[in-house]
Amino acid sequence: MKLHLTFEEKDFENMRAFEKAVKRQLGNDVYVGANSVCFYFDFPKELSAMLRPFAPGPGSHPNKLASEKCPFEFDLESSLPDAK
Repeated sequence: MKLHLTFEEKDFENMRAFEKAVKRQLGNDVYVGANSVCFYFDFPKELSAMLRPFAPGPGSHPNKLASEKCPFEFDLESSLPDAK
């Protein structure tokens, strides 16, 4: 993923102004730090279940869902509440 961000001089007045400029371009579902920006997404319940450890029964596929549903496709939605 590549992002192209455009800033104005006023966006560098302080960290809060910079954060607002980034969120204006990427949306509120991001965490803005001095060195990085992070997007927040919740995994769907089905994907979360596939990532949890368990003890499969003898002769069974280690993950029944994985054996029945290939390729894997999941829609992710941001989990960070919108900032006000």
